Amino acid sequence: MKNYQDFCNHITNTIFDIIDTHGSMLEWKKTWKVNSSFALPLGNSGFYRGGNLLSLLVSQVDKGFTDNKWFTFNQIQKLGGSVLKGARSEIVYFWKPIEFTETVDGIEVIKNLPIFKTYRVFNIEQTTLAESIMVIYDEATCIQEALRKHDVTISTFGNQPLFNISDDVIVMPKAEYFQSQDDYNTTLLHELIHWTGHESRLNRMNFTSNQLKAYAEEELVAEIGAVLLATHFGINGDLFNHASYVASWKKYLSPKEIMRAVNNAVRAFEYVIT
Repeated sequence: MKNYQDFCNHITNTIFDIIDTHGSMLEWKKTWKVNSSFALPLGNSGFYRGGNLLSLLVSQVDKGFTDNKWFTFNQIQKLGGSVLKGARSEIVYFWKPIEFTETVDGIEVIKNLPIFKTYRVFNIEQTTLAESIMVIYDEATCIQEALRKHDVTISTFGNQPLFNISDDVIVMPKAEYFQSQDDYNTTLLHELIHWTGHESRLNRMNFTSNQLKAYAEEELVAEIGAVLLATHFGINGDLFNHASYVASWKKYLSPKEIMRAVNNAVRAFEYVIT
């Protein structure tokens, strides 16, 4: 990948390959065969960020890695290991700020320009390092702790799950209306991602212009964010009354807008779990 647009195109193609094959990203998640509920990609500093988190997660699932640790060649060497012969790396990106001086009205001003950079990482299963310890989470406890920590208001009535932004409340049907507890939790997590977009939190839900495009983008944020949270909490459920809106994303969203949705989904995920 030579530039950020290449990475946006890669993420876009990845998402729609999944949707074309499985119908939705959450349906894709239900096909996973992993040994750990804590499967989101980790590096030296914790979870990978932005599009890297989703890109490595897809690679992890597609290639059957049951370990969620990813390191650079140098990091692996520092840990006392080596990369196995024939192992193929994955590309991740970051923005490196470059400082430069610019003259404005005769005054020199120091500015920072972010430069797109890439590097390569290997899954720990592609190395001679010993298998890492997996952390297993109890999803019911973790979800309830997250809801209490953030003081999320949930009202239980009717048969339509939604986030009411004007009242700042998640509306959920009663749990017995769902086919399983996992289905209830998955739907709740989808609405919880919408909840993070309130102006008092991540201030993401600005639908003042081109509402159809904005709605499509927000639904993509909720879909991806729900996958990340469901992976983190070890949940494998369906969305209740899942809307057939996914096909519209191709029509209304550009690769950069899809990438923005991915980044916003990761921010929402991080907001919920921290």
